Amino acid sequence: MSETPKDLIEMDALRQRAEERLAKVHANIGIPPPEDLQKIVYELQIRQVELDMQNEEPLRIEFELAASLDRYLDLYDFAPAGYLTLDPSGAILKANLTAGTLLGTQRGDLIGKKLSHFIRPLDRKAFDAHRAQVFSTGIKQTCEVELDPPGDSPVYVHLETVAVEANDGIRKQCRMAVSDITRQKQAEEALREHRDHLQELVEGRTAELRESNEALQKEVAERERAEQRRLKLERNVQQAQKMESLGVLAGGIGHDFNNLLLGVVSHADRALHEIPLGSPARADISAILESAERAADLTQQMLAYSGQGRFDVEALDLNQLVAGMARLLEVSISKNVLIEYRLAKSLPAVKADPTQLRQVVLNLITNAREAIGERSGVITLVTDVRDCSREDFTGAAPEENLPPGRYLVLEVIDTGCGMDDNTRGCMFDPFFTSKFTGRGLGLATVLGIVRGHRGAMKIVSEPGKGTTFEILLPALVETLISNDAEDTKTVGRWRGTGTVLLVDDEEPILRMGSRFLKQAGFDVLTAADGHAALETFERRADDIICVVLDLSMPRMGGEECLEGLRRIRNDIAVILSSGHSDQDLMQRLAGRAFDGFVQKPYVGSELIAELKAILDKGSAVAGASSPSDADPTPSGAAL
Repeated sequence: MSETPKDLIEMDALRQRAEERLAKVHANIGIPPPEDLQKIVYELQIRQVELDMQNEEPLRIEFELAASLDRYLDLYDFAPAGYLTLDPSGAILKANLTAGTLLGTQRGDLIGKKLSHFIRPLDRKAFDAHRAQVFSTGIKQTCEVELDPPGDSPVYVHLETVAVEANDGIRKQCRMAVSDITRQKQAEEALREHRDHLQELVEGRTAELRESNEALQKEVAERERAEQRRLKLERNVQQAQKMESLGVLAGGIGHDFNNLLLGVVSHADRALHEIPLGSPARADISAILESAERAADLTQQMLAYSGQGRFDVEALDLNQLVAGMARLLEVSISKNVLIEYRLAKSLPAVKADPTQLRQVVLNLITNAREAIGERSGVITLVTDVRDCSREDFTGAAPEENLPPGRYLVLEVIDTGCGMDDNTRGCMFDPFFTSKFTGRGLGLATVLGIVRGHRGAMKIVSEPGKGTTFEILLPALVETLISNDAEDTKTVGRWRGTGTVLLVDDEEPILRMGSRFLKQAGFDVLTAADGHAALETFERRADDIICVVLDLSMPRMGGEECLEGLRRIRNDIAVILSSGHSDQDLMQRLAGRAFDGFVQKPYVGSELIAELKAILDKGSAVAGASSPSDADPTPSGAAL
C-alpha cells in the first residue's frame, strides 16, 4: 500500500517529537521514568512496523513496474503494426517482431541496417524525402511505399514517423509505425479495376444508348419525313384528283358546248351564204357568228385547261418565239414595269404549237403584271435547257410521272405581291381569280397547254417576295420533217366519188358533214352511234370507201366501233374525229390502226383535205376526178 503525503507528514512530526524527547533525557543526564521508556519502546515498535510496511510498497511498485514492462514489451513486439527506431541516416536502431515479419527477416538482422534497403528501388527517393522532412520539421509525417520482400507477392506499407529530441534539443532519432496496407492496396486496385470495368461498361452502354438514341432520332426523323411525304402525297393526290375532276368537267363541258356551237356556226354560215347581199338580216347573222366565235374561243380555253385542246405542233426555237413577242409584251404592260430577258445562247428545238406557247407567255406576263399592280417592278423572262431527273418534277403540276431527260425551261419571274397558300392551292382552278373582275382562265389555260405538250410547271411564291413560274417542255431530239399542207384552194377544187359513212351522235354535225361531203361528190351514209354504224357498215361494206368516226358517242364509243369495223373489213379507211389533241389520241389508241384524224371543231375543207390525202395514197378503192371549178367546199364553215 503506497503512502500518501499526509502520512509522510505525520511520520516526520512523530520522529521530530521522539528526537526532542531523547535530547531532553540526555540533557538531564538521567534515566527517564519506566512508564516513559515503555512508551518510547512502543512508539519505536510502531515505527518499525511502519518502516517495514514502507519497504514493502517499493518492492510492490518495482514488481508492478517489471510486470508493466513485460506487458509493454509484449505489446511492442507483438503489436499489429511494426515499430522502428531510426537514426538520421535511416539505420534501424530498434525494431519489434512485427517489423521483422513485415520486412521479411529476423528482428536481430534488422539492427544496424538501413530501412531503404528493404524498400523497392522506385520508392526509395520518396522514403528519403519523407525521412528528411521528419528531421527537418519535427512534425509527424506519413508516407506509403512498396517493400522489396524476398517473395513475389508485393507488400505495401504505410509509414507514420515522428522525430525524438534529445536533452540538448537535437533530433537524433525518429520513431516509425509501419502498417501493412497490402490488402487495402489490393482492395483499392480491385476497386479501381472494378471502377474501370464499370466505367467501360458505362461508356459501352452509354455508347449503345447514344447509338440507340441516334437511331431512334433517325427513325423518328424518318417517320416524320415519311409522314410529311405521306401528307404531301395525299395533298398531291387530292390536288391531282381535283385537277383531273376539273379537267374532265371542263373538257366535257367544252366538248359538248363545242358540238352545240358547231350547229350554230354551221347553220348561221349556211344562212349567210343563202341570204342576198342587201338583206338587213345579214348583219344579225354576222353578229351571231361573231358571238359564236367568242364562245368557241372560251370553249377552246376550257379544252386547253383539260389538255384536250387542238395543237398544231412543229419544231420551234423557244428563243425566237420569246424574242418575237417582245414588242407585244412591252405594249401590253404599264410603263412602271420593266421586262428583262435572260435567254440562253443555244437551245434545242421543242415540239410545240407556237400559238399555244405564245398564249402561255402572254398569260404569264399578264399574271405577273397584275401581281405588280401600280407599283414599279421587274418581270424577267429566262430560257434554258436542263437534264431533269424524276426528283426535279417533285411538286410540279400536273402531278404526272414525266420521264427523265432533257427539257427546255421557260421562267417568268416577277417582283409582285406573291401568293399565299390558299391562293396557290386554287390558282389553277377554272374561273378562280383574285381580281375583282375576270374569267380566271389564265393560269388554268397555261396548265392545260403545258399538260397537252407533255410538260410540267413549278411555282415558287411567297407573300411579298414575288412569284416564279417555271415551265418544263420536252426538248426535241429528232429533227422533224415538216410537210407543207396543200393549198386550200386546190383542196377546195378537188372532187371524189364513192360512199362515205359519217358516224357522230350530234345531229347538226351529221347534217352539215353530209352536205359538205355531197358537195365534194361523195354519197353519204350516216349513223348516230357505234351500233348503228356497224349495222350499216355490215350491209354496205363493199360500197363504203371511208368511215369518218367520232370517238365520243353513247351506247358504243368510237374505239369499240373501230375494232368492229376492222373485223368486218380490215382494209377500210377510217378517219377519226375528236375534240382531244392528236397527241392524246396517239397515246389513247396505241396499237389500233387508223388512217387519218380531224380535230373538232373542224371546217369542211379540213375534212375534205384529210379524205383526199387518204384516198390519194390508195388506202381505199375510190375514183377521183380531176380538179374542176365546181362549187368548192366552204372553208369557213366549222364542224
